[in-house]
Amino acid sequence: MSDDEGEKELIKIDYDAIDESTGFKKVDWEIWKALEEWKEKPEDEREPAGDPAELESRLEWAKWFGTEGPMKPSTEEPKILSTFENRCIAVVRLGLYAGVRDDFSQRNGKSKAIYSNGDIYEGQFYEGKKNGQGKYVSKSLGKSEVDKLIEGMIMQLPEEERLKSELTGCWCCVPDKKDEVVHQITESLAIGEEIVRTALELGYYPFYLGDYENGIRSGIGVMKSRDGSVYKGEWLNGKRHGEGIIYYANGDSYSGNWKEGHKDGYGTYTFAYWLKTIVNDKPRYTLTEGGDYRGEWGSESYSEEVDGEKVDKTARGVIKEGEWRMPDGFHFEGTFDRHNQPHTLYAPQPSLHADGVAAPPPQTCMHFPRWGLSQFGIMKKGQWSPQFKLTAVQPAAAETGY
Repeated sequence: MSDDEGEKELIKIDYDAIDESTGFKKVDWEIWKALEEWKEKPEDEREPAGDPAELESRLEWAKWFGTEGPMKPSTEEPKILSTFENRCIAVVRLGLYAGVRDDFSQRNGKSKAIYSNGDIYEGQFYEGKKNGQGKYVSKSLGKSEVDKLIEGMIMQLPEEERLKSELTGCWCCVPDKKDEVVHQITESLAIGEEIVRTALELGYYPFYLGDYENGIRSGIGVMKSRDGSVYKGEWLNGKRHGEGIIYYANGDSYSGNWKEGHKDGYGTYTFAYWLKTIVNDKPRYTLTEGGDYRGEWGSESYSEEVDGEKVDKTARGVIKEGEWRMPDGFHFEGTFDRHNQPHTLYAPQPSLHADGVAAPPPQTCMHFPRWGLSQFGIMKKGQWSPQFKLTAVQPAAAETGY
């Protein structure tokens, strides 16, 4: 290759050119995509060899790509070669950023960033910190097993019914097929509808979408956790705090109050029960009523013996007192232990009114709405011990559906 041809090749490496689809510098984006391809290769096919999870291995790749990769400038000029190699190292070490900076070179305003570990943020910055609305995708945590199953079913769709995100590499169905696909996946895998819909709309990786304050989750937001569960509600200082609802992959959900990341205050935990049928030799699942807990949640202190010593501990996010309603309509009303099991915390102490008539004791009770009956007693270790005769009661309006 002549010097003139080499010069023409160099001109093509424009360090200021912008990739229109992402907003990043074009050369940086091409380097990053090459890094992602290297990370996805089987271990015995990576060149150079290394563990993509280790920064040192990624930096070794950057040096190799900068000196021997397909984007290496076609020149022998040391300064030009060094510039490209250093650019590769900078991309791997610092990630990518598309947006404005303030007078102190801090990220500011609406921007987009890919961090060195592969995580992605799109949203508002202020003085270098996430502030305002934004979405943080934790690609470094990987996909949950539930999300892998959902993605697997998406990949079975015809090509014309699939779309791919340029930024995350996730596949989704085309918008006009979404409701149909959500239903198909839900009944095929017995996964909660909200879990499936969130995966198709917002991706398969753990993420947070919502308000930030000084780099911390605070305000209103949606979060998908590593186990695939999805929380929608209020946040304070990076923790669930206030009112919110969490959806679990198996179809269960909790709606109520939270405090410092734990269920606390009044709330309802709804159980999912999947009815299995066989259609065309394939299992199909239908979500039906599985009962619920409803009542007060909080914390409970207890002690355990560890290595011969008494250790004080606290169980947080447990149901304290309320009702456990079962699918058949029967329900338990009273107190619970730290394992969320019905448990009478004290023995009944019947008292008398002034007229000598026995007053209802402050104890646990079993209700049988189907027959309009209730009975006080003691619940210990899953065993119900009646203390009084069955009493006829008028079921409340809220109970008539059971």
